[in-house]
Amino acid sequence: ALRGWCAGVAHGARANIVLRSAEYRVLPMEPPALGREELREAARWQIADALDFPVEDAAIDLLHLPSQAGSQRNACFVVASPQEPVTAWIECCRSAQLPLAAIDIPEMAMRNLSVLAAGDGAHAFLYLGIRSTRLALIWKGELCSFRQLDMPAAQLARSNEHEPSPLLERLALEIQRTADAFSRQFSGVELGTLW
Repeated sequence: ALRGWCAGVAHGARANIVLRSAEYRVLPMEPPALGREELREAARWQIADALDFPVEDAAIDLLHLPSQAGSQRNACFVVASPQEPVTAWIECCRSAQLPLAAIDIPEMAMRNLSVLAAGDGAHAFLYLGIRSTRLALIWKGELCSFRQLDMPAAQLARSNEHEPSPLLERLALEIQRTADAFSRQFSGVELGTLW
């Protein structure tokens, strides 16, 4: 089916795959002072105990958090995925003769969309999905914080303007708590917008 779509509709298109939540883990890390390639290998072994799949076969990438002027802080997130889903997506695109531009995670896809809308200023991006709601906080074009909340859009839609649902109030509280934590983590940087 994918091959037929590519031949008929997507001539010249490039694929951007977004992994499902079950296909990856994101873990915070205070990286040692190493070069990029050495850092990736160091990250692999630093997160080994936190994974429920063999770290030897994991696809690993690093997401660096922005630093503030005068800060020596060099924090990052480690994104780890079992090799199997990554390889499966690569093979799917290859068999469909569809060039693969990127394999991403939902939080980074949200970051990419929000940077198009809001630029480098500190902002939040809220996605109301069928099964859950995701919140990403972005500053200087980088993903700084994220949350996944068990609040499906259909449940949130049941609220009305005269009687807000407890779920909608809980969402507002979670957004505020996350924004406050972001402001503490980045020494007073305030979020300008919520998209």
